Amino acid sequence: MQSHRTRRFLAIPALALIATAAVPSPAAVAVDGWTFTSTTRSTERGAPETIMQVQVAGAMMRVDWQKAAAGMPQGSYMILDGEAGRLTMVSPKERTATILPLGGMASMLGALGASGMMKMEVTDIVVSTTDGGAGEPMLGFPTRKYTMKQAYAMKMSVGPIKRSSTVDNTTELWVADVPVPEQKAFEAFSKNFSQNFTSAGFGGEGMKTLLDEVAAKLPKGVALKSVSTSITDQGGRKSTTTTTTEVTEFRKVSIDEKVVFTIPADYKVTDMSATNKG
Repeated sequence: MQSHRTRRFLAIPALALIATAAVPSPAAVAVDGWTFTSTTRSTERGAPETIMQVQVAGAMMRVDWQKAAAGMPQGSYMILDGEAGRLTMVSPKERTATILPLGGMASMLGALGASGMMKMEVTDIVVSTTDGGAGEPMLGFPTRKYTMKQAYAMKMSVGPIKRSSTVDNTTELWVADVPVPEQKAFEAFSKNFSQNFTSAGFGGEGMKTLLDEVAAKLPKGVALKSVSTSITDQGGRKSTTTTTTEVTEFRKVSIDEKVVFTIPADYKVTDMSATNKG
């Protein structure tokens, strides 16, 4: 059975990462950016509620976990530099920062695929989006409701263990009719992750097709709410998970780049971006 993290990834969460914030100090040069705060809840057993604040300006993005996701220390955050191709994981509690290549995690998965330790094959892909007309207003913005469907078959093997399943996912989206904030950082991450994840035999062309079709058919705009229901059938054993993400704040702001996107000078920094590039 797929974990909630695997299922969320394969369902391709509809909420695009967009935004920024922070009150600029008097001596700093502020730049225009965006900020949003979102809450995600899942019916998956053991899946915690997560709350994150995202700040974005140009090719820079910062994600603060106000309520940590699985595997993320409480109070930690990450900084994504789309132009430099770096992802920095920061732990204020430990006063440490680890700099990784943008596609590092995906490259490691690709390496597992190349070694034969882990394989994934995705076939029978169907992706569609339906425009449902005007949706309810949210956060003072008019919205349009869309329904996105994804269906595919997946075979996965980890060493001698082999599993096959089908996934049928339906996501309802409430998209704000406002200009999409600049997303250089998110676009760089998505492109890099997709290239590295599907290389070296992990997911192969099927996974690439799925990611490309979902990206092409996502509605334009800002998704202020999404409700995703995923039904997985593994040899006749079905499980259903519903994941709801809601944006509770969304606004344009000024950002102090030196405060928001810079690692504090007294933190211990481990730089793996040059030695482990994806």
